[in-house]
Amino acid sequence: MKEERAIESGVDLVLVNSPLKDYDQEPRRNNFTLPTLGLAYIATCANRSGFAVRVLDAEARGLGLSQVAALLNRVGPRWVGLNLLAPTYVHSVRLLQQLDPAISVMLGGHQAKALPRSILEDFRIPRIDALVLGEAETRVPRLLGDKRSRGELPGVFWREGQTAVMPSVRAKDPLLLAPDLDAMPLLDRSHLDHDPYSDGGVLESAMVASRGCPFDCSFCGAAVSSNPDITIRMRKPDSIMAEALDLGTRLGVQRVRFVDDLFLANQRLMRTTLSAFVDARLDMRWDATGRISSAFGAMAARVLSSGS
Repeated sequence: MKEERAIESGVDLVLVNSPLKDYDQEPRRNNFTLPTLGLAYIATCANRSGFAVRVLDAEARGLGLSQVAALLNRVGPRWVGLNLLAPTYVHSVRLLQQLDPAISVMLGGHQAKALPRSILEDFRIPRIDALVLGEAETRVPRLLGDKRSRGELPGVFWREGQTAVMPSVRAKDPLLLAPDLDAMPLLDRSHLDHDPYSDGGVLESAMVASRGCPFDCSFCGAAVSSNPDITIRMRKPDSIMAEALDLGTRLGVQRVRFVDDLFLANQRLMRTTLSAFVDARLDMRWDATGRISSAFGAMAARVLSSGS
């Protein structure tokens, strides 16, 4: 288990992954949580822009809501950001009710994108200074630099008093909504409590090779109809290999797990990525989740030879 990173006083932003349960009421019983790659990417990009941003994974640390609120109020960041998800929404609301009023509030996540007006009009939440829809790596540094920029940024709403402010701002720069994956810095994994992690004695890290999904499943927040502003983007093989090599040489990672929505179903992505693994001759294995039929046929030999 990695040592938990301390959060210093007076940072610009603390991004919080709310707990699945209020661990003030009962202790956390499992000892692993999927790494919050999205929050860590935002923190990494904001750090590169010169801001002090930290991630507090309350689920991974098994913290109760009162513990999270006490920590945040003690360190006093300028902003606190929460990723709103259906399973943790009620806990996020209760946490926001306990925050020092001097702290600005930034919200995002799947729930924010699916139901922005409902969230802005949920007056159990004391204040909302920025509701950021979708991928936020390029917009969060702008907000940290000047809160007033929210009126110029696409997909950023807020509340003034009891009024939901939802301006229609056209994205003059497409990178504000769909960042260039190859241009982003390598993920700073000091923001992750459970990555790398040991899986049966094998040290594994999670990676993302693409963003966006071409399918339109009605039950999924990643459905293409729910994300018309998002283009499907694939990282270049040299970008993926640079991260894999860094993980292996610097952190001793032995296996990477691709956590893309449909890594195995994207034949083009698989073909280029697996060929890069073969050509690089890395002493590393990989895995991913998907339908077994995705790996049948001519691709099966490439999957096996690349180290799956």
